[in-house]
Amino acid sequence: MKEKLTPTALVQAMAAVIESEGYKYLTGYKNDFYVHDVANVMENYEPGVTYLWVVRENGTHLNVTGVHKRESESAIAAMEAGARATALGCALYLVSSSGVKQVDEKQARHALVSPKYEIAHNAVIRKVDSTVVATYSIRHSAHHDRQAQCFDVHFQASNLEGLPTHELADLRTIAFRETEAVVQSLFVKITDLRINGVELNDLIAHRRSMNQKQTALA
Repeated sequence: MKEKLTPTALVQAMAAVIESEGYKYLTGYKNDFYVHDVANVMENYEPGVTYLWVVRENGTHLNVTGVHKRESESAIAAMEAGARATALGCALYLVSSSGVKQVDEKQARHALVSPKYEIAHNAVIRKVDSTVVATYSIRHSAHHDRQAQCFDVHFQASNLEGLPTHELADLRTIAFRETEAVVQSLFVKITDLRINGVELNDLIAHRRSMNQKQTALA
């Protein structure tokens, strides 16, 4: 069985693509990758998560695939804008625990329109087995921010221990995208994100730490 890449190894594989000799994309605005994409992968990536990575002549765009309609719409918009931006167009890659794979537009679109979940009536349903992963509520937060509306998003899962870490990461993406959908704005901030009363980000970090320790001992 092929070993799954860690976030650090995945970032290194992405860097190897854009720094390869003769690579014609990303000749400018490399901070899009080295600041934004690297931070995204290091903070949010888990084995089981797949990104669509759009690399233009001047910039990049990174979106999770198969998780939420608005996330896919953002990726499609980036892909179409990249194709029009310059005569060079853009390069498309699927980034996952298997590595970085260059794909064409048809393959990219297929990845984006193949959702893992159905989201309806404040429930996240795993499509492969029709299991309710979690239900959720979105409420205005007591916190205030001048640049964004603040919200609390609370998930409730009947089998939290049984949820793999990548599904917890997917719930985090869903929380942001569903909040945007509720208020019809990109200017939202989640000030309290929990599942079964536990901070979701803390739980993911704890799971990741435990997985790393188990891997080191293996």
